[in-house]
Amino acid sequence: MVLPSARFYHPHAVEKVAVLTVQPVAQRPDSFVVRVQRGVLARKLLHTTDSAPVLAAQVAEHFAEAEQSLKNEGYYRAGVHALLQELHSPNSLVRGRAAGRLGWMRCREAVDVLLARLPQAIDDACPIVDALGAIGDVRAIPALRQQAERKLLSRRRSAVEALRNLGDQPGLTDARQRALERLPESIRALLQSADEFSTAGQDVESITASVLASELPQRGLALDSLYEIGSPLTVAVVRAGLKQTPLDRPHVWRYVKSILKRSMLRHDFVTWGELSHAIVVCARTSHGTAASVKSGYDGVQRQTHIFHPETQKYVRRSAWRYLRMVAKHRPESYAHAAAEALIHYVPEDGQNPHRLHGTFSRCYLLHRIVWGGSTRFVYDDRKLRFAFRSAKHQAAPADAREEAYPELWDAQPSAFLRVLGWSRLPEVQVFAMKSFLKTGKHRETLAAASLPAILALLQAPYQPTVALGLEEIERRFDPRHPDWPLLRMLLADERPAARQLGIRFVHLSAPLWTKEPAWIVEFLGMPHAELRALVIELVLPTLAADAALRRAVAVHVLAILRQPEATEGAHEGYGLLAREALQRELGELLSVVEIADLILRGSPSAQSVAGELLRQRPEAVAELGLERLVALAQHSVAAVRLGAHGLLHSALAQLQLDPSPLFVLVESDWEDTRNAAFDILRQLDLAALGLDGLMGLLDSNRVDVQELGKELARQNLASVHAADLADRLTQHPHPNMRHFALELVEKHLPPGHEPLAKLRRFFRAAFLDLWPQRQVKRRMVEFVLSRGLQDARQGEAAAHILADVVRLHGRADAERALEALVRIKLAFPEVDANIVLWPGGTK
Repeated sequence: MVLPSARFYHPHAVEKVAVLTVQPVAQRPDSFVVRVQRGVLARKLLHTTDSAPVLAAQVAEHFAEAEQSLKNEGYYRAGVHALLQELHSPNSLVRGRAAGRLGWMRCREAVDVLLARLPQAIDDACPIVDALGAIGDVRAIPALRQQAERKLLSRRRSAVEALRNLGDQPGLTDARQRALERLPESIRALLQSADEFSTAGQDVESITASVLASELPQRGLALDSLYEIGSPLTVAVVRAGLKQTPLDRPHVWRYVKSILKRSMLRHDFVTWGELSHAIVVCARTSHGTAASVKSGYDGVQRQTHIFHPETQKYVRRSAWRYLRMVAKHRPESYAHAAAEALIHYVPEDGQNPHRLHGTFSRCYLLHRIVWGGSTRFVYDDRKLRFAFRSAKHQAAPADAREEAYPELWDAQPSAFLRVLGWSRLPEVQVFAMKSFLKTGKHRETLAAASLPAILALLQAPYQPTVALGLEEIERRFDPRHPDWPLLRMLLADERPAARQLGIRFVHLSAPLWTKEPAWIVEFLGMPHAELRALVIELVLPTLAADAALRRAVAVHVLAILRQPEATEGAHEGYGLLAREALQRELGELLSVVEIADLILRGSPSAQSVAGELLRQRPEAVAELGLERLVALAQHSVAAVRLGAHGLLHSALAQLQLDPSPLFVLVESDWEDTRNAAFDILRQLDLAALGLDGLMGLLDSNRVDVQELGKELARQNLASVHAADLADRLTQHPHPNMRHFALELVEKHLPPGHEPLAKLRRFFRAAFLDLWPQRQVKRRMVEFVLSRGLQDARQGEAAAHILADVVRLHGRADAERALEALVRIKLAFPEVDANIVLWPGGTK
């Protein structure tokens, strides 16, 4: 517990100095006294008065009462009297600083003086307005409303933020209206149609996109105006917009500074920390520029340096100055403000160490917060740079704490969790973990933390932080009485460590959730395949033993499968469980028409389930008809095709009468569908196909279909006119059919000249094939020769075929063909061979 203390000064009393402290009671650690000491000087406090002992919870109340008692006597807080005197200084800089400090001290004694100074204030107007807002006295509201209507950005900004600190809703409503009028129409329309108190949904994205679509000068004004409105939605838009806006541009930088100033006035540590770091990152690569801009201070257009290096240094110094004032006057907020500043630093913010300059020697604010209490460093104010005092100071002490204001961190240990959960810098993690454990309050702090804060620890780049988060989650989870919200968040988390822990908890709590249809369905809807597989594995035994549970789960699953998928693959878990354990129940819930509709309109997983169910419904052949079954047999989902295949097999009688659907299926792009059609065709009587049907298979461009045609033709040559089949096959252009065609020709070609003459084109194509089988070619020459030797007319037809072969100049083929020609010529001299032998070849 941090014990409060305060010093007071009375300008006219004999005992001008009073010190107010809280002291523990000896031998009673739970009791305290409020002590008032008075004297002429701070080192000569001669009179001491103690209050009655009070408990720790009553300390603040009794301390405030003692403070008010001293003020009633005419005492001022130490420094207040001097600051009140400085408000009358002829120097506006002195007056402004005095007003600012009085505001931080929330000194109500200064309100009258400040209000009196405001009408004639010029350079010190903004500090006075800021002070009035910080003090929080409602007497300032009328004057502040007047200032809020000013057009100068600096006056308007200070006044609106002062009204916000005072909680003046009418004044803020007027300021909001003026801010809306400054926004472009497109942004204003989106804002007026949105819920400003919610950052969920698409409103943040749509408004941010509209802001980013505007030109840079309008964008800066829009961001500042949105931040002035100050609703959760507009603040979220500003944070998102600043991340994608160049901060160092003319007409933008002034509004960035305005937002930074507003964040400090309203103590919006999240925006302040984020923007402070963004400015540091921008300053690393930008040296600014110069442009003619209108001043927000006096409204004059002049050539001005934009984002000048000296301005950068001023802003960086102001960040630590702001934190120091928070530590002094709002000590309960320091740790949280410092945490918001730290969490944005990443390893890329460092530099290569050089001599005594460490990795983060140029990270001014980071250094002040994390190592501000260390004696190992020296500071160069001109360069805003830190260096080790010597080489021996480079090693951090093992036990000593080096952060600034360690007692304020210890008073707010939850701030350590913010740093540990969101910082991605290992050096910051080391600081936070060491200090957090030394507070001795880490157990109760973790126990009181929200679940998202604990889950964030699992993403830390520091293993002790991850272990701390896992340990706390393990402590919170009881498999006998599961924390279902915790389990839900773990499973939905994208961080692998959190998700793996959630999967483990699912396994441990299986005896409970496997009996609840709602939880079974929810777990199956999770996006991770590993979890879905585990859920199905765990729930199958329970479902197998409980018919009522199967029915209830089937109803839930069917309702989900009938809806469109929210994201691709969202129905996969439901489909797997339905196929594994719920087919009978789903079959009872769905008619054939509903199954077909699920195939037509459902997700791929729903279609797969419907395909499995379709196969179990033989009556579907009559209800759907062969035409729809053919379409289903070519569906992109394998289970649907498989279901259609089963139904087609059951429809042999219909297909025997009309096998035409099978000729569609044998040409399908899906191999399983073609194979199913092949199996059915093998079971049909070939008479149903006829020669035309058989030629339909043999004429296909698919080799597997041709092979089926060959198989059926060989099996049924007795019932097919082989000569006609041979005649038609010799006209087939596909090389795969030539061997079969030659086989039919050899065995079934009718005698006579005319049938042989018709084969000239067939033989020519076969011999021209680039990769023919030599044995096949030899057989063709022998066949032609045997037919040519039967009579003169067939010899003439054979001579023409063989002459074509000789002209191909393939040596082995030509020699065999030439030999055959000679034998035909010898047998029938009158046959014209149509070949002339030359020394160089044939012609």
